[in-house]
Amino acid sequence: MKIISIFQIVNFFAFAIKVGAAAMPNPSHYDLARRDSSPSPSDGSFQNLNLSYINNIRGQHRATALIWDDNLAVAALRKANGCRVDHSGPHGENAFSFWQEPAPSSTDWTAKTRNAIDSWAKEKALYNSGRTNQAYHFTQLVWKGSSRIGCAWTAHVCQGNAHKDWWFYCDFDPRGNVLGHFTENVTG
Repeated sequence: MKIISIFQIVNFFAFAIKVGAAAMPNPSHYDLARRDSSPSPSDGSFQNLNLSYINNIRGQHRATALIWDDNLAVAALRKANGCRVDHSGPHGENAFSFWQEPAPSSTDWTAKTRNAIDSWAKEKALYNSGRTNQAYHFTQLVWKGSSRIGCAWTAHVCQGNAHKDWWFYCDFDPRGNVLGHFTENVTG
């Protein structure tokens, strides 16, 4: 006759719970596929997308690579969830919004993130033609004095807005667009 210890019984139930939990669908994974769910700013692939795409653009303008900052991402999420333009913080900020009619059943967040960043980068032409005051998204994007970034989409579609839009923010630190310092910080 085999004697089973309490330790073995506890381990058996702990194992059974782990196996049962592993078989359950992951609700957070399911939510990412839904139209009303955007990537979390803490998602590693979302962070890597932003860093690689933005740092590639910065490299073209002789600016150093940015590093991800979770606190800036939290600030960006707070602003994005406000569902409006909000340039009130202590950081450099770029904002972007979009909506689609009719609303799609799913959203390609990689493409939308790149679209947002591309819209800022396209302001280079305005900067190069001497219209700096119309190119602040571009200049913040490539500002050499900035070293950290955090980005976020609204957690859910903005129901209170007429177009039911989505907002995307990136916060930069130190902030850019400091008057009198464009020449040394922006290479067009």
